[in-house]
Amino acid sequence: MKNHISIIGILIVIIVVGFWFFKVPKGGEGNSSSGISGYVHMGPACPAMRNPPDPNCNDKPYANAAVVVTSISGKQFSATTYANGNFHIVAPAGIYTVHVLGNSNLPRCVEKQVNVPSNRVISVDISCDTGIR
Repeated sequence: MKNHISIIGILIVIIVVGFWFFKVPKGGEGNSSSGISGYVHMGPACPAMRNPPDPNCNDKPYANAAVVVTSISGKQFSATTYANGNFHIVAPAGIYTVHVLGNSNLPRCVEKQVNVPSNRVISVDISCDTGIR
């Protein structure tokens, strides 16, 4: 009987944690089937172009970058890029400016404006200039 009570208690905890975890979509609120996904990368990675091109000089993913999207009404949603430079932000339909926050002047990233329709995820590619020449 004591084992049954322990198992029931563990199941209740798992259910409560599961509901809490899935209750709020990561990256924002609203319809979890609409939002913005993207890839943030930095380049150039080498001081000079080489011929033939050196694969080590290709743009690199911008890991752990703070990405903020702001609607035309000023509402903001944010995410942090993964090690591979990708991010995903759940946001309701609307027009947004996508901005990568930096700690200094470089890397300098382009801002993108996107229109997110209902029940769709828009993909963006954000290039950041490292300043290496």
